[in-house]
Parts: sequence; C-alpha cells; structure tokens
Amino acid sequence: MIDGRARKDGTTIATIRTLIPKECFEIDEARSWRGVFMAFARLAFATAILTQIRPVWGPGLAWQIPALLAAWLFSGWCFTGIFVIGHDCAHMAFSKRRWVNEAVGHVCLAVGYTAFHNWRIWHNHHHGKTQLRGQDPDWPERMLTRDEYDHAPLGDKAHVRLGFGTPLGMLVGFWVGMFRRTFMKQLAPQIPITREAPRQLLFSSIFMLTVSGSIIALLVHFGGAWMAAKYYLVPTFIAATHGALLTYLHHTSADALVFDARDWTPLRGQVISTFNVRFPRWIEAMWFDINIHLPHHLAPKIPWYNLRKAAEAIKKERPEMYQERVFSFGYLRRSWARPMIARSPGHDFYEMASFEAAREEAFDAAE
Repeated sequence: MIDGRARKDGTTIATIRTLIPKECFEIDEARSWRGVFMAFARLAFATAILTQIRPVWGPGLAWQIPALLAAWLFSGWCFTGIFVIGHDCAHMAFSKRRWVNEAVGHVCLAVGYTAFHNWRIWHNHHHGKTQLRGQDPDWPERMLTRDEYDHAPLGDKAHVRLGFGTPLGMLVGFWVGMFRRTFMKQLAPQIPITREAPRQLLFSSIFMLTVSGSIIALLVHFGGAWMAAKYYLVPTFIAATHGALLTYLHHTSADALVFDARDWTPLRGQVISTFNVRFPRWIEAMWFDINIHLPHHLAPKIPWYNLRKAAEAIKKERPEMYQERVFSFGYLRRSWARPMIARSPGHDFYEMASFEAAREEAFDAAE
C-alpha cells in the first residue's frame, strides 16, 4: 500500500485542482438567478402540460396514459433541476452573499422534501469523506466486501442485495436519507455537529415541512388527492428517484471504488473514484449539469454553469485522471450485478495507470 496523499508521480488533489481555470470559481449572480427562473419556468410549463392531460376511461387511454407518464417524467426532471439550484446554494456557489444562498437554498430544497441545513451539513461531510466507508453518509457508507458479505447476518445481506443490487435502492434511497438527515445526530453519528447546528437543523426541518406540507394541503383542498398526486407527489417522487440514481452512478456503480481508512486519501476519494455519467445534452441542461461530477468534487464551490469548462480543462491537461461514462440501462444492470466492494490482493491497484483494467482485475479476483 502507498501511504500518504500523493501518487508515486507526485500527483495530489491540489495539483489536479490547479488545472481548473480561476474564472470557473467566479460567481455570476445574474446567471445564478437566470437558473432559478429557468428551473421554475420549466416546472410551470410541465404543470401546464399536466393540466391538459385528463385520463378518462375509454379508447383515449391508449394515448392519455403514455402522455401522462411522459409529462410526469418531464415534471420530475424539473424538480431535479430546482434541487440542483438548492444544492449550489448549500455550497455557497449561488451568490456571494451567505444570506442569499441560505434563503434561495431553503426554498429550492424545501419543495423537494429537503431541509437546507440538514442537507448542507450532511452533504459537506460527504464531500470531505467521499468514498470512505463508514464515514461517507451516502451510498458507500455500508457497502461490504465479498468476504464480509459471506459472514454477515441475513439482514445485512438483504440490505446489500436489495439496496445495491436492485432498483429498490433508488426507489427508497432518498427517503431513507431524508429521515436520517432529520435525525442526523442519532442516525449519522459520524457527522460532527457544531453548537449552533441543532437550532439550524430544527429551523430547516420545520421550514421544509411547512413548505411541502402546504403545497400538498393546498392541492388537496382545491382538487383532492388526485390533484396532489398528479401535480406534486408523483413528480417529486420521480425527482427523488433520479437524485438517488445519479448519486448511485457517481459513487457506487460498477466502476466506483470504496476505501477503508487505511487506504483512503482525498485524491483517491475525490478523483480516482469520481467520474461523469453522461446523458443527452437537453436532459443534462434540465439537471444543470450536476452529472459533470468530477470538477464538482474537486471544487464544490464551482457554480453549475462553469462545470463543463472546468471538466474540459482537466480532460485536456490530465486525461488519465478524467473518467466519463455514457449512461445506458446495460451499464446500470452491470452495476447492480456487482453490489459488493472488490479488492485486488497482492498489490496496490489504486496506483495503476489504467483504472478500467485495475477495476476489472479487482472484480475478477473477487468473483
């Protein structure tokens, strides 16, 4: 094992970060606010489409049901985009003023059942301990090696197989995370809590419940349970599932590496284990390029509108450090087929130049 924070060639996370042009770190508040306008304008358009689709039993269902499903998917992606704006706010990458970041962040996250300070504290710990098992509170936290799995209790085996190896993990991942963030001190004790944090967590939780609860109550009042489901509950469920999917692809898919404390370094967690997963350009635009994930982990304060430029700079200067995959359902099935951590005995495969070959070797050794 190579001890320390640098590779054999002297590369550290700092040397990769310096490849990003300085202008990528600049916050353009006009562009930030245009992003808010675009996100809510898209949602308004999606809602307008949904108002025109009124499924009625009969021959019309042949087109009404597919149209409704497509409109729900589009509306869900709109909510995903709003969430990403709030995500930028949590990194203080929306505005140069902290209070603006917190105000906009509270609103954008609350409509998606997320409390701002809860998310901020949780997500910052994820960035600080990315891919460190037992510390990173997202997907890698509870992954098992093959040997650990073979000796694990039945409940832990079910958690691995169902959560990491089937669509169930994406369907429930966000909601489990929301519950744990609400009771962070008890359910994520590895995350340090400052003296002022409990008050912030309580305020954000109450604000989130007030906003999301009010939306549901108003929709039920004016149109019943169907209106609440049609315009809010189903689209936000789709958004939550997509958020869990993106996090899974970036951090726990077939190509991701998960480390124990003795092996982990910031370079391994933030660079070697982080890569972009690409979708059609118009879909990425709806998500404000959050899938351009490598530069985000190198420098979380890069605003969403500078992620592409930062990624291109890294790719040009250090292509061997730049990893990218094109999403396909085959790629997702391959990830589900490998729900456990692979280990390659006999050498430090994390230092190999070819990450793809190293991973394949590790998985061959584990299977």
